[in-house]
Order: sequence, then structure tokens, then C-alpha cells
Amino acid sequence: MTVLSKYLSIRRQKDSVLCVGLDPASPFMRKGEQAVPADYFKTASELEGLLSFCLDIIEKTGKYAVAFKLNAQYALPFSLAEYKRITSAIRKQNAIAILDIKLGDIGSSNEACFYWASQAGFDAVTFSPFAGNIVEAARQARERNLGLFVLTLMSNPEAGTFMRSILATGKPAYLWIAEELAKNGIEGAVVGATNTTALELKQIRDAVGKDVIFLVPGIGAQGGDAERIFGHGGENLLINVGRSILTAPNPRQAAEDFAFNFRGMMHARK
Repeated sequence: MTVLSKYLSIRRQKDSVLCVGLDPASPFMRKGEQAVPADYFKTASELEGLLSFCLDIIEKTGKYAVAFKLNAQYALPFSLAEYKRITSAIRKQNAIAILDIKLGDIGSSNEACFYWASQAGFDAVTFSPFAGNIVEAARQARERNLGLFVLTLMSNPEAGTFMRSILATGKPAYLWIAEELAKNGIEGAVVGATNTTALELKQIRDAVGKDVIFLVPGIGAQGGDAERIFGHGGENLLINVGRSILTAPNPRQAAEDFAFNFRGMMHARK
């Protein structure tokens, strides 16, 4: 089953487009409200506490989440067995497991990542096009039954320096990336909710076609405009929310609230 078919099935069942971003910041790394609560580490090691937190968030929010996106930078200390525990928990919640690794390297290195991501139980990985190899990466991912979410136009203001640059073709880089997605049957595009215009969203959607899933970070703590995304991003959306759920006093309620709000916007545009 492709990532798109999984997404469509789960979206219908849950009537949701919420993706919960798992960015478990250790309190030993980051102090204050943006870190995993200290209670998780009273009788556990740093690694055990982070894993328990991720598993708790998955259990509490799974009713409302179509997908979970695990940020590899935060999950760096996890072992293969621990990745498998996370992806198994995600599957039990009938959701898609995305490894947010922003992969971008030569073909043999990319292949290694696809192999281990598949072994760990992920359904898809995020991919950076700046090293090239889009065609090869699409083939390699497909051989491992993995989906790709390709960075197309990111929220980071500095990303515009590269992604809006005009190429020799006369088109901005984000449109070239979008066209490569369409040519190679890639199912996902990462399109930020902040610092993207309605025109850019429409241009990308027109280039990739209606069936590509937009994975949209930047809603919640980053202040992205969800209504603009729903208004101009097409139907197949996966709206990522991280800190606003992870650090909420009641993550379950926060996930429900986001899912409810997104549902209203999703149905309003039909």
C-alpha cells in the first residue's frame, strides 16, 4: 500500500489531517517549557525518559492523528529497537510513521538510510533535493516501500534564498522541485505554513498535481496561517503540529482541538 493510499484511508476514518511532530527535547539539553517534563526522568535515564514521552504522546493523540513525524535530530540517541517500538506504537494507532531526517546525499548513502528506515518500520522519510539524486532517491525509496516527502518550499525565512532562486530554466527552484516530484511519481512535498504566499501554494499544487500530499510544518508555535494552506494548498494536506501539542498541559485535548479546527477548514473548502 502506498503512502497516499494509507493517508486517504486514515483521513477518511479519522476525518483528520493532523500530523503530530515528535520533537522530544531533553530538559538536560533545553530548559523550560519547551522541554519534555522532568517527571519522565525521576526514575529513568535520559534516553528512557525521552522514549517514554514519545510513546505517551502517541497513545494520547493517536485518535486524532493521521501521521506522526519523528524528528531524527531529537531522536539521534535511539537504537533500532527503540525506533521499532515507536513505529509499532504508531501503527497501533492506525497512523503513518514519518522519519524526518531531511536526507540528502550520494546514492549509496541514501540507500543506506532507506534500508534502515524500512527496517525500523517507517512508512516515509523527508528528503532534501539540494544534493540532487531525486530520480535515484525516488526509485530507491520505492524499492523499500517507502514514501518520500521532498523539501519544496520551507518555512525557514533563509530557505527562500535557495528555494526562490531563479534557475537557468527561468523558473524558481521550488517550481523545479515540484515538477521533479510530478515526473517521478513522488507522493509528498514539504511546504511550510509560514513565509509562503497563496500564489506559491497554488503554483506548487498545480505543478505536482492533486494527488501529492502537502506535509505542512509551521502551524501552532511557529504562527503559520492554516486558513491560507487550506484555501490554496489543495485537498491532500497533512498539517504538522509539534510544540503546541507536546508542551500543552493536556496533549490529548490539544490534539483534539487542532484536529477539530482543521476539520472545519477542510470541510469548509469543499
